[in-house]
Amino acid sequence: MGAELRSGLAVLASVGSVAPFVGLLGTVLGIISAFRASASSGSGALSSVSAGISEALVETALGLAVAIPAVLAYNYLSTRSLATRAR
Repeated sequence: MGAELRSGLAVLASVGSVAPFVGLLGTVLGIISAFRASASSGSGALSSVSAGISEALVETALGLAVAIPAVLAYNYLSTRSLATRAR
């Protein structure tokens, strides 16, 4: 495995570790927005914030959808890199 591919492992590891936090940040900002909209409309009912919270949770799902394959690819390539070096 080439040095170029090994150097890309750091980027892959960074994406895998940061993506869930980016998704969580999107979720938190979406929930804040949903509660602000509820407060400005004067409605405290769950139905007034449920759509906003639902949309906000999509951000977490997207973060995980990016992070999980990145971590799996990192682990696979890292293991192959170590095996290649051992030969």
